[in-house]
Amino acid sequence: MSTNQQQTKWMKGLCSLSCIFLSMFSMSAEAIGFGDKIRLSGFGSISESYSDSDSLGFRSSLAQDGKTGWSWKPDSLIGLQLDSQLTDSLDATLQFVGRDRINNDLDSSVEWAYLTYRSSDLWNVRVGRVAFDSTLIGSFGAVAYAYDWVRPPTEFYSQIPIYSFDGAELARRFYLSNSSLELKLFGGYSSNDYQAQSSPVTFKLAPIIGIAARYESNGVLARLSFSHSEFDGFYNRDVEYVQGLLEPYSASPAIAETLDNLDLNNYSVNYYSAGVQYRFDNWTLMSEASYLQSDASLFLSYFAAYMGVSHRIGEYSLFGFLSHGQTTDDVYQIPSGVNSNIQQIFNVVDSHQSTVSLGSRWDITNQLAIKFQWDRSFVKQGEALLWSRSTDDTPKQNVDVFTLSLNFIF
Repeated sequence: MSTNQQQTKWMKGLCSLSCIFLSMFSMSAEAIGFGDKIRLSGFGSISESYSDSDSLGFRSSLAQDGKTGWSWKPDSLIGLQLDSQLTDSLDATLQFVGRDRINNDLDSSVEWAYLTYRSSDLWNVRVGRVAFDSTLIGSFGAVAYAYDWVRPPTEFYSQIPIYSFDGAELARRFYLSNSSLELKLFGGYSSNDYQAQSSPVTFKLAPIIGIAARYESNGVLARLSFSHSEFDGFYNRDVEYVQGLLEPYSASPAIAETLDNLDLNNYSVNYYSAGVQYRFDNWTLMSEASYLQSDASLFLSYFAAYMGVSHRIGEYSLFGFLSHGQTTDDVYQIPSGVNSNIQQIFNVVDSHQSTVSLGSRWDITNQLAIKFQWDRSFVKQGEALLWSRSTDDTPKQNVDVFTLSLNFIF
């Protein structure tokens, strides 16, 4: 089956499922209920994007293979969530999300799968596949209906090392007079895939440990988080091929140094994130910043930040934001005496771009919204990690992306 046939088949399936889900809107604003103990809910997005670049393929996630021109893939998805109250203090949650990604097996489609135990209103424990809740919209997951824009800023959100992990999370809430504070400790592991220049990359982070804080008071929401993880497995076809060519000559200091820099195992990653949101009248202001610290040559340290504003007028919203992301380490340069073609493996992980975005949202019902978003990205020469491309030597470009999206919940 050709790529176009696969895309057409996937799109027909998405549209069919969407029609079924949309027909449920007339039932009520509540999710489907099975007695008092089980609750089925769902969400989805049907989107179409146009990118005017001939060489940079737009993608909303590094786990996708981006496309130039028209594409429905970056933001279209279908999700189902099942919540079950097992006892007065024990709940179960299972969430599936079908979307475009390079690895679309069942395990990758399970976003959440965890048990929640509440000993009181102040303490709870989650065990299983838990959301990596380190951002302002982390708890929304893939539910695009929950926020005004079509997609979160790619400079910030596409570089988050993980979106969920297998492990446990302990949360403690503190209630003050007009505010609340929640502290979380979490730990586990995660396996991830993303699309490099010409072949997929698979890596495992284990262990992952971290702490997060969430504060709410009178329209203010603030978050802080820190996590530490270590690479415990890495595979890329191109890297493995080059390693195989170089290993017979590893007695050479230059070759040995290059081989060391081609290995991610035993390197660690620290991720710092902070964000604040303020709601007043019909306005929402929000900003986040993050820093990913890494010593690995194939996984460079990265800084990202954005600031945005949204204004609601009846059932309409207008929004805009500015975002920026860049690697903060210099690209590793291979020593003299090593084949110069190997340099491109290190070049492709470099990133530097800024984006200005404007858009609108129309809430047709309390379960259905249409959004439009225009993004103009300013991408530096040879630093286009966030895009799909066929060469590491990409020219400096200003790229416009236009997206129309239908978001729904049921």
